Amino acid sequence: MRVVLLSDAHVDGPADPVQARLVAFLEDVRADRLVLLGDVFHRWWEIRGRPFPAYEPVIAALAVVVARGVAVHVVMGNHDFAAAPKLEALPGLWRTGPVTVDLDGRRVYLAHGDAVDPGAGVRWLGRVIRSATFDRLLQGAGPAAAWRLLGALAGPAGRDRAPPPSLLAAQRSFAEARIREGADLVVMGHLHRPCVEALGGGTLANPGTFRHADSHLVLEDGVPHLVRE
Repeated sequence: MRVVLLSDAHVDGPADPVQARLVAFLEDVRADRLVLLGDVFHRWWEIRGRPFPAYEPVIAALAVVVARGVAVHVVMGNHDFAAAPKLEALPGLWRTGPVTVDLDGRRVYLAHGDAVDPGAGVRWLGRVIRSATFDRLLQGAGPAAAWRLLGALAGPAGRDRAPPPSLLAAQRSFAEARIREGADLVVMGHLHRPCVEALGGGTLANPGTFRHADSHLVLEDGVPHLVRE
């Protein structure tokens, strides 16, 4: 089995060249399963029942991937969790939160990785934007104002900072716990730093950031390796 795992494209609208690059990648991807590990979209919301039209090319490309018979699994990130209803509507696409799956006889834990972020600002903002009060604010603001507000909260999509040591340590500790529980491989994004490393009797992997590093992860016959375009 060939599994392609991709994370953190942070596509930010029709004028963003990363959107065209991601669409081209999806059109050419050859895999039995495609896993998107969150933050595919930099900002997303459904205003009055309709999602932002800015990402229609990516949604259309995902529908084509599914139609080709590729199993598509999406784990939502902290930037695009609100895309879940739209993605769930695509026939054949599996959307879920962090989960352990069996792939080629290996127990693989999949998550975006933001849930273990120790940053107080990240946790506070996450609670705010997931609240019903924030949704009412965006619904009242309308699409144009909501797009601007979400952009201000998300920050520039092109920004790529080195992750703080505390986040690196938190993800490693979290991965070790999942390995002790029986996972052979833990794959998380969010850090924007690609890696495949032995850890606690298992393996920790990160596809890196498709936006900045043009990297993704391939799991072939149960063995993970990084690919850089």
